[in-house]
Amino acid sequence: MLLQKKMSKTFIAGAINVSKSTISREIKRNSNVKGVYDYHQADLKTRRRKAALPGNRSVAPLLRCEVFNLIREEQWSPEQISGRLGKEGKNVSKSTIYNWIKQCPPHYRDNVRRFLRRGGKKYTRNGQRKGFSIPNRITIDERPKAGYGETPGDWEMDTIVGKGGQGATVTLVDRYSSFMLMRKLDRGKQVKPLAETVVRMLQDCHDRQRDGIRSTRDNR
Repeated sequence: MLLQKKMSKTFIAGAINVSKSTISREIKRNSNVKGVYDYHQADLKTRRRKAALPGNRSVAPLLRCEVFNLIREEQWSPEQISGRLGKEGKNVSKSTIYNWIKQCPPHYRDNVRRFLRRGGKKYTRNGQRKGFSIPNRITIDERPKAGYGETPGDWEMDTIVGKGGQGATVTLVDRYSSFMLMRKLDRGKQVKPLAETVVRMLQDCHDRQRDGIRSTRDNR
């Protein structure tokens, strides 16, 4: 109505309590080919854009379920999920995923957060971490030399993740002899199953060594 009365953009912005740039963008995006702004046509164009690109406002429940499954089963971060789904034409931002986690009921939210590295908290770009340093910590230069591969049994552990974050394998290498143990992780890099797998690997290795020593003694 104010445009029809030839009012300026500055006047219109003040009248409806928005910035002048908001008025300019609205006119530019929703005017017709002749540059004329009509409310009904602007509303129709806005509805069509939302229908074509629902984005984060009208996301299907199945997409939210897919996101949570990727977090629980593959241990993907919201940043990874947003990028992968974007390549598939499914528009969901990482901020929306964090908000979904935050809006979940407490018991369900905790069940999702435990699969994320930072517990479902957004990453800060400045790189600063909240919290405190470890008291009376010892720098790596001051630590004892034991465990640096000078004696058998100095193990070094690492994990190998497959392409696209799918599948994982844990390796244990004896730094003294370069003997390596390797096992597939059926549940990805989840902390508790990973620790249990490492314990079983070391126990099996110890049992084989013990049986080998007994067999050698018996042969003698």
